[in-house]
Amino acid sequence: MIKLFGITFKNRVFIASGVFGFGLKYKKVSNRVGAIFTKGITLEPRKGNAPPKVFETTGGLINWVGLENPGVEKFCKDILSKMKKLRTKIFVN
Repeated sequence: MIKLFGITFKNRVFIASGVFGFGLKYKKVSNRVGAIFTKGITLEPRKGNAPPKVFETTGGLINWVGLENPGVEKFCKDILSKMKKLRTKIFVN
């Protein structure tokens, strides 16, 4: 266990924003980490950028997703309730 900012986490492993979307597709992993930071949520839904959204370079990858997300209303109504069933801390980005 670790305590940060007055919050107790089961471990030091946090999933970075956007890596697992909302963590629902990978529940076995999501339930084992200390926290999940969601992909970015905007007030209104966003389709994001047109494909290709990832470019490979000699130094790594360039991500050009464009904050694709369902918007805050749909997130709160349809996704957050499912995320709350995960056995980890949730930070909404």
